[in-house]
Amino acid sequence: MHTRPLHSTTRRLQQGRGLLLLSLLLAGSASAGQTNTDPVGIVYHVDDNMPDAASLAKAPLKSLPKVYFLDMSQLRSAQQNCPKDLRCTRYQYESPYLELKKTQELGQFMEKAWQEFQERTYWRVTVEVNKALAPIPLPPQAPWSNAFAQCTLPIGEAAASILRGNNYINPALPSAKISVPTNGLMSDVKLPSSLKPAVVANNLSVPFKLYPQVKTSTYCPGVTSEIIPDNVYPFVPTSIYQPSRQVNTPLGSFTVGKFPLPMSMNWPQVRTRAQNACNAAVRTYYPEYIKAVAAEIAKTMPLGLAWDVTPATPGNMSGVMLAPVMDNTYAEVGAIGTAAKAGLRKPAITKFKHIAQIKDVALKTNDPRALTYFTKLGNSTPNATGALRPGIKTLEDPKRFLPVLTLEEQGVTGIASLYQVWHQFDLVNELRPVTYWSYASVCAVTACAPSVAFPNPIQNMVITPAGCAVASTPGGTGTITYNLPRYHYRWVNVPETGAIPDVQGDPVQAAGGYDR
Repeated sequence: MHTRPLHSTTRRLQQGRGLLLLSLLLAGSASAGQTNTDPVGIVYHVDDNMPDAASLAKAPLKSLPKVYFLDMSQLRSAQQNCPKDLRCTRYQYESPYLELKKTQELGQFMEKAWQEFQERTYWRVTVEVNKALAPIPLPPQAPWSNAFAQCTLPIGEAAASILRGNNYINPALPSAKISVPTNGLMSDVKLPSSLKPAVVANNLSVPFKLYPQVKTSTYCPGVTSEIIPDNVYPFVPTSIYQPSRQVNTPLGSFTVGKFPLPMSMNWPQVRTRAQNACNAAVRTYYPEYIKAVAAEIAKTMPLGLAWDVTPATPGNMSGVMLAPVMDNTYAEVGAIGTAAKAGLRKPAITKFKHIAQIKDVALKTNDPRALTYFTKLGNSTPNATGALRPGIKTLEDPKRFLPVLTLEEQGVTGIASLYQVWHQFDLVNELRPVTYWSYASVCAVTACAPSVAFPNPIQNMVITPAGCAVASTPGGTGTITYNLPRYHYRWVNVPETGAIPDVQGDPVQAAGGYDR
């Protein structure tokens, strides 16, 4: 449905038709598009008025079109405590529109930041576990797994660069597919079977490569090499293993130990190395990840709404940061506004950029009224007497399946496209095992030489905000499991007077708000 702007300079809704709509919202009226459960926050009004280019250049944050939101618990509090004018409690908030590409770039930044954190952690643990000066695995094994070869000499990095080139971690720009969470949908209206709610997953997985995809300068600082070789255990307690042997004689060959596996392994020392490296990564790399993403969010969404600014807890997402988004550039908005101000363009929309997708969703509703309902003004605007023309309730939630629309399309359709950011605890398994590389000895009658390097997966470890827990039992699969909060993002559509998905508590303006 489509509402009229009812915002005053004091951020309070005006009386008259605005109070009529508020009474319907508070009563949970079907004509106001409410669910059977009380929403925490709703989109109240989509402001699709285009500023001219001069106004946009002079004060972009103040002149940009905005979406207005209502905090329903604060609105009910105002109704109880100051029912005459509703001025005792703030319940209305606004946030200016973002360009779609800017939100895509922010999503790309979040994906890259996590992937780099995970990559840095994996290689920090790997090189510190393999920190002895010798043995050094040689190609085609993994010279980049050894601290001396990778962090002190250019051998490992040079070998990796042959395979990698300059192709460091760089995820593609996200496609901005719309998510439709079940949270926020009307509980008393059934969606058509062809419209199924789904949340689009972010691309947070590290590309599977056996060589480093980040520069050595991001994980080598602080790594030191051991001068004493690792293959002198148990004579040197801090070394790692006693090699097995294969002896070749003119009469045949025989082995000593479980060739090519080590005869014995100092697993407690392996655990100590892994623990130290992993804790160093969590203390340094993870805060850097959080800080970098938070700074990018603040830069991209300076006047977004932080709805319930609580940290993530296991099994729960954090509060949601959100801002409206449009498939326009600010330059396009300024050009349209300038033309309209000069009388060169009619205020009514003349062309839908996303008409094909709108037709597709309309067709899936199986309702012949849908296309007209989605593309014509006046779906549910107050008439001259202040009464609301009822919208078509069964067609409100299907609007959530539309793509991110242009500002004009959102105004006509009566929805707000929103960009949401949050973080939540994820359980992520590193697909590449952390491996300790050992040598066996291949001996002739007179001398021995090292064999090809042999991989030994180390103990499994779990990374949490408190640090790293490395298994004390010998051996394992070398799996790193991350149980940490990660940033996520998505695009959603919310009909005017519809519930915003996954918001709790009360909102806070990211930059403290501003006076219009």
